[in-house]
Amino acid sequence: MSIFANDNNFQLAKRESLLKPFYQKKAHEGRFIFADKGKLAEVLQKEMAVDTILQGKENNIVSIEEKIVRWPGYRYERTRFHSCG
Repeated sequence: MSIFANDNNFQLAKRESLLKPFYQKKAHEGRFIFADKGKLAEVLQKEMAVDTILQGKENNIVSIEEKIVRWPGYRYERTRFHSCG
């Protein structure tokens, strides 16, 4: 398996285990989508830096750019989240 595939699998696992429950809790009625497949997702990611779209508590739309990375030689001790409303 390539380094890219390993890193992509790592970030997908972290997104599922950490971000998905967080977004479900913060979004209005748990409404959010990961924009990672299809032509619209490609436009959102490349042109607008949007990885996830969340419906806020006041029915507003929140766009989120995610950076899930592994930095060689650096040990991540804890993940920080910023509140989405």
